[in-house]
Amino acid sequence: LKIEQGIDSVIAQVTIDPGPAVDGLLKTDGDGRRPVFELLATELVDVLSTIVDTTAIDAQLVDLIQDQSATLDSVTATLTSVKATVTAVRLQIEGATDLGEEIQDLVNNAGAGQIDIAAVTFAVATAANDIVLSATTEDLDNLDEVADEWRAEIAQKIKDEFYATPLVADIQESVKERIYDVQASFNEAVDTAFASLNAAVREALSDVLAGLDESINPLEGSFADAIGAGSITGFAHINGDSLDLLRLDAMVEMNLPDAMTLAGYFQIKELDSDGPGTCTGTVGANTVEIMIGVEDVSLSWVGLGLNGDVRADMDVKFGISAGAPVSLGGAFELTNGTIDFETFEIYELGASVMFGDTENYIAASVGVNFSSYSLAGGIFLGKSCDLEPLELIDPLVASVITTPSITGIYAFGAATFPIFGGSCFFNISAKVGAGVFYFAEGPTYGGRMDLGVYGEALCVVEVGGEIALVGVKSGNTYAFAGTGRVFGKAGVCPICTEFSKQVEFKYTDVGGWDVDY
Repeated sequence: LKIEQGIDSVIAQVTIDPGPAVDGLLKTDGDGRRPVFELLATELVDVLSTIVDTTAIDAQLVDLIQDQSATLDSVTATLTSVKATVTAVRLQIEGATDLGEEIQDLVNNAGAGQIDIAAVTFAVATAANDIVLSATTEDLDNLDEVADEWRAEIAQKIKDEFYATPLVADIQESVKERIYDVQASFNEAVDTAFASLNAAVREALSDVLAGLDESINPLEGSFADAIGAGSITGFAHINGDSLDLLRLDAMVEMNLPDAMTLAGYFQIKELDSDGPGTCTGTVGANTVEIMIGVEDVSLSWVGLGLNGDVRADMDVKFGISAGAPVSLGGAFELTNGTIDFETFEIYELGASVMFGDTENYIAASVGVNFSSYSLAGGIFLGKSCDLEPLELIDPLVASVITTPSITGIYAFGAATFPIFGGSCFFNISAKVGAGVFYFAEGPTYGGRMDLGVYGEALCVVEVGGEIALVGVKSGNTYAFAGTGRVFGKAGVCPICTEFSKQVEFKYTDVGGWDVDY
């Protein structure tokens, strides 16, 4: 619960106020505190004002931080997802299901957990006996105070003995198997947030501080004509004599074949494997993960007719173990805008692929409009160590999957097509979609269905309704989720009346029903 509250605090710190640039950005909340981005920016200007003229920096820095809002929104979404996972783990422990059930099994194991608990009980009983027998007649005058001391000593003895048992190590391993990826996602989201602040600060200072190199320099060797970089900044996480994380942020220019400049990152991370039989590898193994990517970058490829309104997330990831590559993968997701061709437009596009010793999968989703028809679909094939590729192509299905990894298949298709009419004077369209999935973990299997109907009359009235449902069975547990929406418009905007109502619901054996209107 404390971790969930801490994540809420971090989300509040990286949220930019949507108000006017200066007043909204720098205003305080009820407690007189300001989000960390604005506070650091203001303190930076105060410090620099003693050595350089900062009159041109203050307002510019405010605007530049506002420009990072798209990236910070992405960070906030990641942190919200992390919080949901932490909440699910906590509920599993409290409700004695899944992780909680696994911990109960460890505790109740007659050949392990019960032996450890019996040993703890004997040691504590012996210590308590020694503490009481050491009392003297003088202690009778302060019996209440002495009793409090005894309680504290016995409580500490229970902790010391219990934490030293193999049972606790087994419980820690079970928890870490579920929390390790969550912690990594949290760290990466926070690092991305501060990288955005760093980029804003560098741009604001570029006209003031001499020697700041903003030029794009080509890479060495055969890549010189294809890619270049400049304005490189970064940080490192060092634990003892080990480099746990190195991250470099830079402006990268790529010829694809037209020149495109974007703000990207390069990250090297060391992963330690603790769980036997997990995707992270054998016990004690170290794996180095190298990732290159960009978040919510503007695409402006002339050949495809793209302008700055089209944005996407992109990354490529390499896994290195024992000095040799063991995995290679990448992902692309359209986050804003459409890709228009002569006869159709792509309004949704996402793909992810991974090949290696522990993960092998292909995942993709696409949505296409042409004429009065719309087609959408998604597919996953293979094995993934987490739910990330499924979240990319179908977040609704991913929301009800309870296993940490998936091995199997998912397929979904939907179409929207006209039923009657063909103009805005009067027409009716319908949407139908269906999908199935099966994963070996659990085993888990289920299906998804989409239904919708839309209508338009006299070119001034539009109404519609749609519903999406998914059901899943994993082992002996069941889960359901769905969304429903009705919407409409009367009149010609901006002189029009619009309405939209939506409901989201979810059911799990652990949490019961959760309905959000």
